Amino acid sequence: MSVGTGQLMVAQSLAISKFASIKHIILPHALHRVIPSWSNEVDYLPKYTFVVYFIDVEETPFLIW
Repeated sequence: MSVGTGQLMVAQSLAISKFASIKHIILPHALHRVIPSWSNEVDYLPKYTFVVYFIDVEETPFLIW
């Protein structure tokens, strides 16, 4: 698991509600782990889109004939 189960147990022992512990403890840690991989996907998306567009533009005149 990305975030240790001990953090949720500590939040419960401090009488923090489950919703508040997820909102203030678990979610920030999980996002901290996930955002770098999301930024890689955002970086690659325009590159892949351009390559597909270029291949399509190159091959379209040959498909018409």
